[in-house]
Amino acid sequence: MRKKIIIKSHCLPKEQIIELINGDKFDSVIELYNENKLINFWKCNVDSSNNRKDGKVEISPGEYMGKVILSDKLGKSILIMTRKGSIILPSIYPNPRHNNKYVCSSIMIHKTKGIYWDGSEGCITIPVNYFNDFINHFTIGEIVDIAKV
Repeated sequence: MRKKIIIKSHCLPKEQIIELINGDKFDSVIELYNENKLINFWKCNVDSSNNRKDGKVEISPGEYMGKVILSDKLGKSILIMTRKGSIILPSIYPNPRHNNKYVCSSIMIHKTKGIYWDGSEGCITIPVNYFNDFINHFTIGEIVDIAKV
């Protein structure tokens, strides 16, 4: 049985939200399950950074899969794909980088680049000081089930 990640979008009460200097908000939760048992949960950001000047990107709710990879830029991360293995995912918002279609690509679960902005173009980000606690549950090449609600 594969591990399962459940991403609960924009669910935290105002007093629990982490807000960075640029306004990026960690207002969501990522839960990790192994054999249907909750291992832990972490605060996360599910949409693109406010530093992105050409609109918001956020993957649509749905069932996905992820592959644990070693990114040259981001280190150990999880690449999110459709169940058929495509890196083109549905987006809640129209994406100017894809002719305003409701799609996005190369979305990962990764750590923030620091404490000032989440470093995301639409990825799921976990604050850098909590990320290792999350990613150390996985091995490179591992496949996981992902649900975004």
